[in-house]
Amino acid sequence: DCEDPNVLSSGPRYQTTSVLVTILESPPALSVLDNPLYLVEVGLTAAYIPFGICNNDPCAAPTDYNYHLWNLGHIGSVIDITSVIEDVPGGKCLDVYAIISAGAAEVCDYDTFTIIAWTLSGDIYDTSVTVIHVIEPLDVPLFSTPVVTILVLAMILAAAVIMKRRMAE
Repeated sequence: DCEDPNVLSSGPRYQTTSVLVTILESPPALSVLDNPLYLVEVGLTAAYIPFGICNNDPCAAPTDYNYHLWNLGHIGSVIDITSVIEDVPGGKCLDVYAIISAGAAEVCDYDTFTIIAWTLSGDIYDTSVTVIHVIEPLDVPLFSTPVVTILVLAMILAAAVIMKRRMAE
């Protein structure tokens, strides 16, 4: 077609457009989201380890999922929970937390949390494993070089303002 499509030469003119459609497989309706490595400070008595259970089908009605969450007990006590998370909306995730105590743990202790989630019918499932690593707490330097510099400059400025007011009196 070499003619300008906006020009009518001998009457109405029709144009066709080709559309190529590629059909992809939809993502699984269920997935478990987690952080593969979770750091916990030594001495922390309640560390919350988050897991997301997701209904990946944005057109689906809210769905209930079963899940089983457990660890090996190398940090804190053994946790072994089987439960149901209800009404996960389509296209959304809901959080599930495991709580461990690193109060008696030592630096560099490791543990794993495994979670398996499945539909109530049992035909779709997903698994995930998170490694928990105990670390030393890091100090936050309060009086670093930039902070001290700003404090000294603020004191000099405050002293100059006070001296100027005294001179004016």
